[in-house]
Amino acid sequence: MMSPMITPRIKPSSFWRHQPGADLFVQDQRQAKFGGFIANLAAMDELIDFAAIAARVDTACPRADRSKGARPPYPTEVMVRLLFIQSLYNLSDEDCEYQVLDRMSLPHFCRLDGALHIPDARMLWSFKQRLAQGGLGGRAIFEAVSLQLQQHGYIPRGGQIVDASIVQAPLTQANKDERQALNEGRRPEGWNAKRLQHTDRDARWTKKHGKSFYGYKVHANA
Repeated sequence: MMSPMITPRIKPSSFWRHQPGADLFVQDQRQAKFGGFIANLAAMDELIDFAAIAARVDTACPRADRSKGARPPYPTEVMVRLLFIQSLYNLSDEDCEYQVLDRMSLPHFCRLDGALHIPDARMLWSFKQRLAQGGLGGRAIFEAVSLQLQQHGYIPRGGQIVDASIVQAPLTQANKDERQALNEGRRPEGWNAKRLQHTDRDARWTKKHGKSFYGYKVHANA
């Protein structure tokens, strides 16, 4: 017979003690210095109307019916702000919950100052499942943010990589007239069909970093 699992008691830790009231001058100095580290959050909070985004999310994927009783859900705006925190800092649901508990700036950004409870990892996961139904919630957020940023004169991009790689081809032994004929799609004078078949007629000379290459440029834009 298996005995029931007993959750171990966690003793209070002395690592985090309640500190006595700090000097207001010290707090002001720290807050002024801290402001330089949260410039991204401040800019995001100023540029983006999260209430408007939340309204579009509620229209695209309404909340579940709570008429039969359940814990009241957090405002959609709070949850959307948490998603932005996750995206900005590349956090998992558990890490996002921890960071909001541990840092001062994140609860302020998410409008959770003074809140007794904050959304946990499970609530974040549940909210993202709601957004994922039919892709409506995610599309509503993307379109709303893009529109707002464009109104401010910004083009939203998550990251871009542009590359032009060189793919070299075997050199073709040809003089100037023969090269011109190949470039024009004609058979050079004196060439037989076999030699023509073994010649890459689409390759061209190009330069990269001051060096000449014979072949192709492969452009990639991700």
